[in-house]
Amino acid sequence: MKINKKSWHYKAISKLGFTPSKSFCMYFWQIPLIGMYLIVAIAIGVLAICATLNAVLAPIAFMFAWDGYFELAFEGDRVGAELLAGVVWFLYVLFGRAIYRHHHPVGFAKKEPSIIVEYIKAKKQKICPILEFED
Repeated sequence: MKINKKSWHYKAISKLGFTPSKSFCMYFWQIPLIGMYLIVAIAIGVLAICATLNAVLAPIAFMFAWDGYFELAFEGDRVGAELLAGVVWFLYVLFGRAIYRHHHPVGFAKKEPSIIVEYIKAKKQKICPILEFED
C-alpha cells in the first residue's frame, strides 16, 4: 500500500519526531496516539501560558493597586474561561481550514482512499500490508 508523504497523517507522525511504521496496522494506530499526544501537549501549553500570564500580571496589578485583580485571579472561573477560550481557538484552527475548503473547492483532485476504510479491509482479510511512502 502506498502512503503519500504529503498526507496529513504522515506529516503529523513525522513532524513530531516519531518514525512512521512500515506495517499498515501499526501505522493506523499511530495516528490516534499522536492525536492524544497533541491534546495533552496543548493542554499543558495552555496551562503554562495561563500561569505565566498570572505570574506577570500579578505584580503589575499590585503596583497599580488594582484590588479587583486578586479576587479575580484566584477564582476558578477565570482559569476555566481561559481554557475554554483556548479550546475554542484550537477547534477553530483545526476545523477552519476544512470548512473553508468545503465551501471553496479547488478543482477535482484524485481522491485518496480513506485510511479507515483501508484498515477495515485489511482487518477483514487478516493481513497488514507493508507500506511504501511516496512523494
